[in-house]
Amino acid sequence: MFNTVTTYRDFESREHLTSYVEEQVHAALAKYIDRHDTRVEVTLNHDRATAAKLFHVGISLKPAHRAPIHVDKQASSWHAAVRDAVKTVEKILRRDHTKRLSRRRHSRGLELIA
Repeated sequence: MFNTVTTYRDFESREHLTSYVEEQVHAALAKYIDRHDTRVEVTLNHDRATAAKLFHVGISLKPAHRAPIHVDKQASSWHAAVRDAVKTVEKILRRDHTKRLSRRRHSRGLELIA
């Protein structure tokens, strides 16, 4: 399993929120990340200076032999921001996985023809 690191900016960490983040990340990304040395960094930030209550979530990871992925999402609640960010990363990884499978199948088909 991969390692998830949660960082809190401008407010104190909360155990229930850290658990929620880890559960969401592992449930959504485990099928696409198969390396133990992959590190998923989640940054939580609450901008108190603005009138609107916005919660910012950033997710960064560097899958083996692939380009790094960084997603920033904001929403009116922590849970919504985390879900949106995780869904976006999952979508990126799913598309990448599909492309790699397609390339592999295509190259095998060319080998059979030759």
